[in-house]
Amino acid sequence: MKEPAIPCHRIYEKADTGLFIRRISMNDSEGRHIPYHHRDDYFLFIKIERGSLRASVDFRHTNLKEGEGAVIMPGQVHRIETVTQDLEVWILAITPELLPMKYSDAFVEYTLHPHPILFESHDNADLACLLSMLHRRRGDEKTMRPLALAAISIFLTALQTGDDQRGDRYLSIMLRFCNLLDKKIRVEKRPSAYASELNISEVYLNEAVKSMTGKNVSGFIRSQVVLIAKRELIYSDLSPVEISERLGYVDYAYFSRLFRKDAGISPREFRKNHK
Repeated sequence: MKEPAIPCHRIYEKADTGLFIRRISMNDSEGRHIPYHHRDDYFLFIKIERGSLRASVDFRHTNLKEGEGAVIMPGQVHRIETVTQDLEVWILAITPELLPMKYSDAFVEYTLHPHPILFESHDNADLACLLSMLHRRRGDEKTMRPLALAAISIFLTALQTGDDQRGDRYLSIMLRFCNLLDKKIRVEKRPSAYASELNISEVYLNEAVKSMTGKNVSGFIRSQVVLIAKRELIYSDLSPVEISERLGYVDYAYFSRLFRKDAGISPREFRKNHK
């Protein structure tokens, strides 16, 4: 089945190196923000130097102010909603191939419960220095990547909460579960089926998902179904009934109740609100 045509920005259309950095000020001609929902095929690291902004990431709203940051994963649907006139922000983008796997896994964990990233004062100063150096040396491929990874490591440090081995085990299960879910969610919704494929008990899968997301397995699957439905409601001409069927629900009334339980409104109301 063809996915809805959500606009996708590709990094190699912007930078041959798979890496770029910009300092955006609302006083500059480049300060215009993209007003529509879109996604990128790269990691996006955001650091607010001055002012504030309000953004939507996977249809969840977040506010970022001076000294805070955020990470947007490849494929996440997002847009900037409002900005202050004094906004100054660093934007660092990097293709997934240039990131160590342990970094990627940590940022996947962050997206399970996203929040503004707060930096310690010394990390804030070091990050500002690294981003400035990276901006001055843009075009110098040999020095850009190590500087970018050093900057990204500070984002990672700000997210770390300790070396909990049980948490590491839960994260491993969660990553494997999410990978399976991406492939099978349209045809398989049963927690027991995913537990079986992961060779663990349903109880243990539920324990891991609950620890990582605050939701049980059924609740997490429902939230991912609703996220896909939201994307299709905005970027396809399919009716809500057709979207329900594409997601494996032949009973639209049931699907609508499921959608409302997670989103707070019906599919039709959601589409109307985002026109």
